[in-house]
Amino acid sequence: MSESEEERLELSPLADNRFLLVAFPVAFTFDQAAAGAHWRVSIQGPGQEKADVFERVTEFQPTPEQLRGYPGSYVSAEIEPVYRIVAEGGSLVLKRVKSKPQKLRPTLSDRFEGPDGDLHFQRDSAGNITGFVLNAGRIKNFRFTKTAGTETRY
Repeated sequence: MSESEEERLELSPLADNRFLLVAFPVAFTFDQAAAGAHWRVSIQGPGQEKADVFERVTEFQPTPEQLRGYPGSYVSAEIEPVYRIVAEGGSLVLKRVKSKPQKLRPTLSDRFEGPDGDLHFQRDSAGNITGFVLNAGRIKNFRFTKTAGTETRY
């Protein structure tokens, strides 16, 4: 299988740490905010006043202890179904009525992704999970609140 032009984008060096996309006038600059810091990349397109800066992050790999605060039932004021999060086999699983269980993959601290979108869990000042925000395609900032003592069986 050959790569299409869209799958392969060549970078041309401009300096030791700066590159330009050959197909589009977009510049990539690799640097460190301070000596010994993680590398980051700044991406700046034509006419873009400020570059978008992306910093390296460590993938979140929660321990079983860290997963304990997430399970529970979550509701939204906008839809009726309850979203139930359970811990199974060292992972979080989203369960809903009339849907197959969906394993959630950790990405960053308090952030998980599943087949239907990304969940960003919210915490109160004591560090307890209070809910999550769902982003899925055109659906943005869809809020769910963790309910107390309303476990639903599926």
